Amino acid sequence: MWDGKAPDATSDSELARQQDVAARMFVDVARDATGQEFTFAESDLPALESFVDRLWDPTVRPSEDELDSLTKLIGAYFGETIIRTIGGQWRWHRERQIPVLVVNGVEAFVLDAAYKRQVNRTPGSLTSFYQQYRAMATSDRT
Repeated sequence: MWDGKAPDATSDSELARQQDVAARMFVDVARDATGQEFTFAESDLPALESFVDRLWDPTVRPSEDELDSLTKLIGAYFGETIIRTIGGQWRWHRERQIPVLVVNGVEAFVLDAAYKRQVNRTPGSLTSFYQQYRAMATSDRT
C-alpha cells in the first residue's frame, strides 16, 4: 500500500502496483467486515457508497489517522475501478504529493473524493464523481 511517501520519480509502475495492492486490501477488508464482494465494476459504486455510509458513527468524527488509512484504501479501490472501467493510469502529483489518476490528460483526485465522501457524508458523491470524470475523460478532446 502507498505509505504516504513520494515514490521514485521513474516508478509509475511501482505506484500502480502499490495502488493495486491497497485496492485489493480494501476488497478483503470490505468482505471481512460486511460480506460484500467488490469486483472493480461500475455496478459496485452504490455498494461502495453504502459501505462508506456505514463506516463511521455520524455523531463522532473519526481521527485523522483513521480517515487517512481508509482514504488510502477506498481511494485506491475507487481509482482501480476507474482504471478498469474507463482506463487511465496512476501518476504521482508532485505539487500535491499524492497519487492521482490520469485519463486522456485529465487528472482525477480520487483520494480527495474518498476523503470528502467520508467527512461530508454526501450520498452518491463517488458515483457522481465517477460519472463526471468518465464524461470528461472520454469526450473528444479536440
